[in-house]
Amino acid sequence: MLDVYCPDSDSTSRPVLMFIHGGGFTGGIKHKPEIVEMANYYASRGWVYVSIDYRTTEELGDIDDMSQEEIMDYYEGIAPQEWIEHAFTGSESTKQIQQVVAMYAAQRDSKAALRWIVANADTYSIDIDEIAVGGASAGSVTTIALGITDESDFRDEISIDDDPTLATTNLNETYDVKSMVYFWGANVKVELYNTVYEVDRYDENDPELFMAHGDGHDPVTPYEGALVLEEIYESLGIPSELVTLEGYGHGAWNALVDGKGLFELSFDFLMERQLVRSSVDPTPDPDSDHLVNADDYNVLYIGHSFGRVFAETLQDYAHATGFTDHAQYIEMSGGRTGAPDALWEDDGHRENIKDYLDTGEIDVLIMICCSVEFEETGGQSDEAIWNFTDYALEKNPNTRIGLSMLWKDFPGQYENASEHKNGTELRYDSWVRLASNLSSDYPDADIFTFHHGAAAYELRDMFETGQLDDDLEQLTGPKATSVFTDEKGHPGQIMIDTGTLIWLHAVHGVEPLDVPEFTEWETDIRVIANTVLEE
Repeated sequence: MLDVYCPDSDSTSRPVLMFIHGGGFTGGIKHKPEIVEMANYYASRGWVYVSIDYRTTEELGDIDDMSQEEIMDYYEGIAPQEWIEHAFTGSESTKQIQQVVAMYAAQRDSKAALRWIVANADTYSIDIDEIAVGGASAGSVTTIALGITDESDFRDEISIDDDPTLATTNLNETYDVKSMVYFWGANVKVELYNTVYEVDRYDENDPELFMAHGDGHDPVTPYEGALVLEEIYESLGIPSELVTLEGYGHGAWNALVDGKGLFELSFDFLMERQLVRSSVDPTPDPDSDHLVNADDYNVLYIGHSFGRVFAETLQDYAHATGFTDHAQYIEMSGGRTGAPDALWEDDGHRENIKDYLDTGEIDVLIMICCSVEFEETGGQSDEAIWNFTDYALEKNPNTRIGLSMLWKDFPGQYENASEHKNGTELRYDSWVRLASNLSSDYPDADIFTFHHGAAAYELRDMFETGQLDDDLEQLTGPKATSVFTDEKGHPGQIMIDTGTLIWLHAVHGVEPLDVPEFTEWETDIRVIANTVLEE
């Protein structure tokens, strides 16, 4: 009934994605080539990926030439009476009745599969606090219902007496879906459940949602359905992302957006949301009357997670080195959506950032690489950086503009530190030239760059040459004993501490060697940060 794909590594506390195939509830297979490819992509990046089967009309049998009473008897124990009765009122053929019943059975099977995953979490080293579900087409319809409806829904409407198989489906297990991945789906099953049982299952506790849907011709699950879900999520204030596959119709497995495929886009979303959940959000409420204190030295970071954790830590470092008036503010969006161009184009993020800048009290504005325009022009231009700079300086001509450079993600794709670092010097040179051009256009502004990402390469090289044996146990693993915490390349604690020293130097001019020694590390990370700055 299901296939489990695991990482080759001995990693523990693995997040899991349960994926549900499509097929219009009339067929489909869990080992569809695209699903297997996606499974291998996730497993190679540290996730457990579970592809499941479920009952469709093929398994439920033929009801042609049956009377309504015979059909009701036939489906007893498969779907509840009220569900079948509603199918009769809204269906024009026995085929449609079969599909509606199969929708219920598919949901029941999918929830049972999820309980099985929880029951067997120890076997596969799964972190049950990091459960995501996903699907394509009909599988996406089931995904949305799995995340949004209650655990008892599609389960308790039929008793064990009527369906004895329920007793073997780990009924004692519970689950908490954190995120959903939706490929060209719809929320029709949730709406149907709401109608049949006169409830409203949408609420602010629903899982976060990634959607990829083509805006081309799609008679199966039209693009408008994604817009409806997007509006629902916006009204509830739940993090979501809709990636529009421009010009594509149904089943756009090969679609690319800004050079990224569906696997990478969905993975980036899940990883960024996982990181956000694992940290405390220091971002003040933009609607607060006390958004920015004029007496503080106010630093605003706008960007993604490869800068966020350093911005969070910077305030503590600043206070510890005598800059007690340092106040840190953050406007964060995951992955590519945290680049300057994406933040400028997003109405919500752009207005939040303007709210901060409108106070006229932001002393430092920090942005992080890299916009699509920067990449496509070889570092020659980035209009969004100019837009944010112009707006910031209009509100406060004394605002300093900082441009930070990250490290290359997915470190496991590189054989060693040297290969990981290869080409980054040229990229940073382009970043510095961009800042120089910005300075030419705003000659009175203090515009600076810094490369905290270089700490990743230095630490990796030291680890691989045995210089960090007293502090680290592996390249990727637990935060306290690794350079990176996951396959995406989010930083471990030693990298956070070292990188924040570089931020502290950039913002407050503090030399790393002037900072009190870090007693938690056998290695003097101040020397590492100083080496990075000298290079």
